[in-house]
Amino acid sequence: MGACVSREGIGEEEYGPPQAPSIQANAGPINKGPALRRTMPFTPAIMARAGALRRQRDEDVELECSAPPPGQARERQNRDYGMSIGSWLHRLWQPVNSAARSRTIAVLGMHRSGTSAITRGVAALGVFLGNDFLDAQPENPTGYWEDKGIVDLNERVLGALGLTWDAVAPVDLSLLDSNAARKLRRTAGAYIRRAFCRNALWGFKDPRTMRVLPFWLDVFAACAVDDAYLLVIRNPMSVAKSLFARQQMPLETALQLWLAYGIPFFDRTAGKVTMVVDYDRFMIEPRRELQRIAHGLAIDPSENEVAREIDRFTNEFLDEKLRHTVFSIADVDASTSAGRIARDAYALLFDLACDVRRPDAAFWSQWESLALRYTSNLAGSGEGNEHG
Repeated sequence: MGACVSREGIGEEEYGPPQAPSIQANAGPINKGPALRRTMPFTPAIMARAGALRRQRDEDVELECSAPPPGQARERQNRDYGMSIGSWLHRLWQPVNSAARSRTIAVLGMHRSGTSAITRGVAALGVFLGNDFLDAQPENPTGYWEDKGIVDLNERVLGALGLTWDAVAPVDLSLLDSNAARKLRRTAGAYIRRAFCRNALWGFKDPRTMRVLPFWLDVFAACAVDDAYLLVIRNPMSVAKSLFARQQMPLETALQLWLAYGIPFFDRTAGKVTMVVDYDRFMIEPRRELQRIAHGLAIDPSENEVAREIDRFTNEFLDEKLRHTVFSIADVDASTSAGRIARDAYALLFDLACDVRRPDAAFWSQWESLALRYTSNLAGSGEGNEHG
């Protein structure tokens, strides 16, 4: 099928058999007929690309103009998304390199686990993290290194699931098939294409990503992005102590939240390039751990500028004084079901972080058993189903 595009605008389309570009005069006296029309042949591929451009434009508008989450004041500038016909046609006929795929490293991890410091280290390795970060706060004075658009999307996804960041309830995966979730996937795809995918190697960090990981797996697949994962872990007791200091969250709630983030969807990374790094080990030998991360995620840190960034990161950015607690695995409170499962999950992941084992079939078998314990604990509300 072909299409005729008017000189006045893209919106007037007529469909007819393919024909060569020409100037076609309408029948009858010129001064009584409509304006001259220019006809162009459109192949199905071009028409599909035109539709994709329209959708991307509309989704960009939706993301930029969406209301910020409650309690968060954000300044947003008005932007003109009008696209002239010339600009539209220029983009339409741009060659598309279908073989070119960008690569992302999604940094996963529970809140208060040291993800911010380690993500800054990932940036030192040359990974593009965006340029519109959340502001630093007193509880995180060196910055979160979280892209505002990603955080906004994750909060909206959690909202569509009926959850908040500190909810310990399980995710209802059926809600990811809702119209609202599908619309958010399209919006997320448009956002990462615009903000990140022009870079060969990019990434982002937001603890909420771990909670809604199936959502992002679908987005990455739809955008033809090669995805890799860096899971940052920290002793559950350190996380709980930090959450109590920040907002007086009870120990049992904090341990349940640690499980809600860490257990349900980590197995979705099986078969993908994935590294696990422990925050305490990272703080002891940051340069060694950065080299380990680079090797495991196939990042080449050999350039001189990258070497200088690593020096600045290890010598100037990291501050041991910002780490207030250090616990061993044996210190994890095992007096409750949540504590026992958290202890065992952390021990398994710590083995990966120490490279004493690999995420092979035996590991995933143990992880599946752990996930069943977690699910059973949720179903039975805990105490009667677990014995230490």
